[in-house]
Amino acid sequence: MKFKLFVFFTGLLLAHSPLQAGPTIDRSAYIGFTPVSAYAPSFLSPSVEVGAFLGSSWVFSLESGGSKFNFGHEETFEEHHNGGGPGNWGHMLEERWESQENLLELPTDSLASGNHSRAGAKARWLLGENLNLVLGTHQTRTTAHLKIPVAATTLSTTGDLIAESQTQSLGIGSHWVLGSGLFVGVDWAVLTRLQGSSVTVSLQDSPSLSPAQQQTAHQQITAFGESINRLMARSGGLQLWVAWGF
Repeated sequence: MKFKLFVFFTGLLLAHSPLQAGPTIDRSAYIGFTPVSAYAPSFLSPSVEVGAFLGSSWVFSLESGGSKFNFGHEETFEEHHNGGGPGNWGHMLEERWESQENLLELPTDSLASGNHSRAGAKARWLLGENLNLVLGTHQTRTTAHLKIPVAATTLSTTGDLIAESQTQSLGIGSHWVLGSGLFVGVDWAVLTRLQGSSVTVSLQDSPSLSPAQQQTAHQQITAFGESINRLMARSGGLQLWVAWGF
């Protein structure tokens, strides 16, 4: 479905806009966003990007974005920890996270509600013939509150999580200069590596749990945080970006 939307949106833009040949750019700055992406970090962290053109070959930009997630669909849990039920945009972002659940190490029947943010800087080298190389460095931060069931009992424990990561990326893409200061581009492939990461877990006091059960819960929440950091370092591609120059 994402790929079909990607093709449709790209085709629509290219069919109705006069293209300039090559990377000729007569603007000094731009603001843009990524409406469609199969690249997990951008897919889960819709962002706004502000950039500047330096000469005819380089583009430098800063971007920032984020989202909320809620696994378990228990409304009272969500309302308490996310500040109320989300609107349509919030539901869509939650569904994006749910689509990646198989890559996240969340124990069965657990509840997890939290916030995710991603910010960074990128540099594009315009190669000519509408091709470009993009270098990126980003930082992510995820805070979450979790409720974890204790195996073979009716008990559960709750805890808080902070997961942070630093990534570097290298990608190749195409870009087109359209009329009226509109730009559109596609990052065909983006290779990403995890430069550093950390996970901090704090469990709420639960006298009914043994030290071994508390240790298991701590390890489970830590594994969930580590899986988020790995997800933010997954390589991918087919990322459509749109920008307006001024």
